[in-house]
Amino acid sequence: MISRTWPMIVALTLAGCMVGPNYDGPPKVISHDDFKRSNQPETPPIATWWTGFDDAQLSALITASLEVNPTVKIAEAHVRQARAVLGGDEAKLMPDVSARAAYARIHLPQGLSQMFQSNENVNYYNAGFDATWELDLFGGQKRAVEAAHDQEQSAEFQLADVQVQLAAEVGQSYINLRDAQHRLDLQRQTIDIEQKMSDLTKQRYIQGTATAIDSVRAEQQLASSKAGIAPIQTQVDQYLDALSFLTAKEPGDLDLQLAASKPLPLPPRETDVGNPADLLKNRPDIRSAERMLAASTAEIGEAKAQEFPDVNLLGTLGWGGSRPNDIGRSNTLLGVVAPVLQWHFLDFGRVQAQVSQAKAARDETREAYRLAVLSALRDAEDSLSRYGHQRDNMEQLQTARDLAQKASELTRQKYAGGTASLIDYLDAERQRIEAEQSLAQGQAQFSNAYIALEKSLGLGWQHKT
Repeated sequence: MISRTWPMIVALTLAGCMVGPNYDGPPKVISHDDFKRSNQPETPPIATWWTGFDDAQLSALITASLEVNPTVKIAEAHVRQARAVLGGDEAKLMPDVSARAAYARIHLPQGLSQMFQSNENVNYYNAGFDATWELDLFGGQKRAVEAAHDQEQSAEFQLADVQVQLAAEVGQSYINLRDAQHRLDLQRQTIDIEQKMSDLTKQRYIQGTATAIDSVRAEQQLASSKAGIAPIQTQVDQYLDALSFLTAKEPGDLDLQLAASKPLPLPPRETDVGNPADLLKNRPDIRSAERMLAASTAEIGEAKAQEFPDVNLLGTLGWGGSRPNDIGRSNTLLGVVAPVLQWHFLDFGRVQAQVSQAKAARDETREAYRLAVLSALRDAEDSLSRYGHQRDNMEQLQTARDLAQKASELTRQKYAGGTASLIDYLDAERQRIEAEQSLAQGQAQFSNAYIALEKSLGLGWQHKT
């Protein structure tokens, strides 16, 4: 009996359909023509963009943050949760089989014991297996598995997006730290020069070759430069604490490691960004939004399947008798297979309300996907523009610095030849340092613009299983 039932069950299951709309991909939001810079080189940049700075400390900090930062750990936990949900939904497609064993001592009334010619007290032993299997004839559970699979992929891309954001934040904090440290060194050099200029102006005032106002102005300039030390030192401390936080360390743990000033790292001379339209398709936040759109589409079918009957197959196989050795004997074997049909044909619109809710959720995720794409498009365009302008700005600042160096050297030569005063030379040196400070800020802005560009293209994530 059972052997003839299984082929029928399999045939019914395979014949089942899947109600609800099939996902046919995301809506088209942008095209290659939407990018004003679509003629970029086709060589895609590497995901580990920070290696282009050739700074071992920067690479080590980013690598450490991607391993230990709590936001990464939280996203990884979300991925594991999504995978567990998927596994649970897949298991619901299979039969639920349980084993049982029971013993009962039954006291029969005198009349019944005489009728069955039995003792008043009867022992009953039973052991066997029970199974239930919901035949997914209309694909509701398959849609649930489809949605769970899409949500699991979305969680993976959310993890990747966390990595992209984190790598960029560490990179920019490191660039800002090195910039602040360099500006602090230059500020101290400025103070040394202005101290000498103030002392010389005082001597000239005493000797009658300078006015009192000249001396006061020199002192005021020196005091102003000294006051500039504290804000820059505060920035250094803040960026050190930020890097400690991003690498899951306590404030101060990185102070000794990063206290010494180092040259500001600059991006590579040649930067191939590939085709932005192609890269944006692989941005983790866009991929995550697209997977959520696919999941919400499958959830419509999951809700719609409730409009149709549920078919459950119940089965039991067991042995029973009044003695323990009756269990396992062929003449005490009992097997039952029973299909159960259940149909909520009158629910006063509850299922239809769930279907409408699922459709509205699908529409919401579709617009969320469009928003993610449009935001990414704007981000990429802004980053490309900013990167190009910062490069031009840095080149102009470098030219100004070179001219200031040349002017300082010429003034030094004139001072050595006796045709310029020491204060003239010190003033030229001060202007050189000011030009150096402006260049340092421009270089930091250029490096940060490069990091922002890589972030806007969705680079900086690593696949984790």
